[in-house]
Amino acid sequence: MKIGLLTYYGDLNCGTNLQALASLKVLRKVYAGDKVEIIPIHGFIPPGKKPYLTSFTLKSLYNDLIRINKYNRFTEEQLNVKKDNIIKDIDKGLEFIKSLNYDKIFVGSDTLLELDRIHTDKKLSLYWLSKSIKAKKYLLSASAKNLSFEDLSEIQRKLALETINDFSALGVRDNNTKLLLSHLTQKERIKITPDPTFSLDIDNSLTEKYLKQKKIVIPKNSICFHTTKNDKNINVYVKELKKLGYSIFSLRPAYWADYILNDMSPLEQLGIYKYFSCVVTHRFHDSIFCIKNKTPFLLYSPQNFGVSSTGLSKFTELLQSFELEDLCYLHSINSNIISRIDKCIEGFNTLCDRISEKENSLKNEFIDFIKETKQ
Repeated sequence: MKIGLLTYYGDLNCGTNLQALASLKVLRKVYAGDKVEIIPIHGFIPPGKKPYLTSFTLKSLYNDLIRINKYNRFTEEQLNVKKDNIIKDIDKGLEFIKSLNYDKIFVGSDTLLELDRIHTDKKLSLYWLSKSIKAKKYLLSASAKNLSFEDLSEIQRKLALETINDFSALGVRDNNTKLLLSHLTQKERIKITPDPTFSLDIDNSLTEKYLKQKKIVIPKNSICFHTTKNDKNINVYVKELKKLGYSIFSLRPAYWADYILNDMSPLEQLGIYKYFSCVVTHRFHDSIFCIKNKTPFLLYSPQNFGVSSTGLSKFTELLQSFELEDLCYLHSINSNIISRIDKCIEGFNTLCDRISEKENSLKNEFIDFIKETKQ
């Protein structure tokens, strides 16, 4: 049997690449003996692999080039994609997928059902597939981000109704996607399934080797920031944290950081979180990686990014599933994060057993969903 995984991959987003790897690994384990591969197609031009230009130095530019090279190798060696096909024409993209003659196609995870990257209200993106593709189709922890049924044109609603009801199983990552699909098919067909990265095992030796090569020893009291280029006043918080004895790390160039870690591969980054006292981040997958590493974290959504018109958000849903919203959610990066960090570290460390139990449960849920597709 020939099985295709239609997913986002190959950019410089650690979470995007690791969700692709996690999905691929579980599919290959469950469908051992079958040919399982990532479908080598992008329905849009992926974000360019470019260095960070905010707060850059010659050293950070050099490290970015190292990171880009590592991500290229990750795509080839871990995801086994040797050649990308960028097909922006939706019909041609669907024909390309059809020509590969898959027996089964899994669509997910990540925000593949979003329509942000198409510029017509007369079609859906190729990630919705088509009834003309005769493979058995499965949504695998897929997300529509903040897309709602009301956002669809009449033509798009008709197309969505046809294609969604041609899927054999519907696993979605969040309640906004479940709400969207509930307008298109029976609610009982739609199942919330965990993000695939919960299924990843962490190889700490890769991170240890990275730190040894860089001659970096992460101090016991260290805070890691993963901010956006538009976040303001971070230097003010950092100054206070340094007075309290913390060393400051950043995953992107930042003049206020003691250490900048912008040259890691996805698998090196997966294990780095365990070394920090706390992580302050705007990244959904950073939060999952902190959970997996048992590291306290504070998560914020820049300018309510990804929040649907009904107020649903993947950020708060993730935290609610672990009962961590009050402890770990920042409504704004401009909140008083100094006191929140202390509270988060203290509270998180008392909940580690419960967090581990929930994490393991989500890992098994994801694997079990794929096992059910064999029946």
